[in-house]
Amino acid sequence: MATSLATLAVALGPTTAAAAQPYPVIGPELSVDSATITAGTSVVLQGVGYLPSEDVRIGLMFTRGAVSGSAARVGPDASEVEVVTADASGAFTTDVPVDQAGTALISATGETSDRTTSTTVLVLPEGTVVETGGPGGPGGPGAGAGGGGGGLPVTGSDGGLLVRQALLGGVTLLAGVFLVWLSMRRRRRATAGD
Repeated sequence: MATSLATLAVALGPTTAAAAQPYPVIGPELSVDSATITAGTSVVLQGVGYLPSEDVRIGLMFTRGAVSGSAARVGPDASEVEVVTADASGAFTTDVPVDQAGTALISATGETSDRTTSTTVLVLPEGTVVETGGPGGPGGPGAGAGGGGGGLPVTGSDGGLLVRQALLGGVTLLAGVFLVWLSMRRRRRATAGD
């Protein structure tokens, strides 16, 4: 009996240990303070997911047309803007100057981990007015459907329309009550005449 239990423990031991999976490594992420800027300005780049105190190479490349969201390494087509050092949590923040119009692909590659990610920024020609960061502006909390023009997006209906709809509903209800009353009156007369 003791031999059977020992055999069972040995047989089950490696199986449960082998079933434990390590946590997946979460890749780095980049974000910018504005998705649209003008040439001659800079964009604030924030990165997370790198090793603590790791040197991170920041690259900049201009493309024609749209760029997919896939990661791009700093290569021969990209110019290295700078090298920044991630903090103890693997995060960094830096300003990236952009001097020409087009679609800018900004990439960040960890020197030690070789973790790479990228993001794009639309760079408009110098002198173009760009709404920045406020509600409804590019990159702001109101950006997207219903945004634009500053202020909060308009939802629902205006007060005047609501009053007109309420009046129409009231008139329709009164007409229905009148028709029911008229129908009952005719029925009573028809019944009284029999």
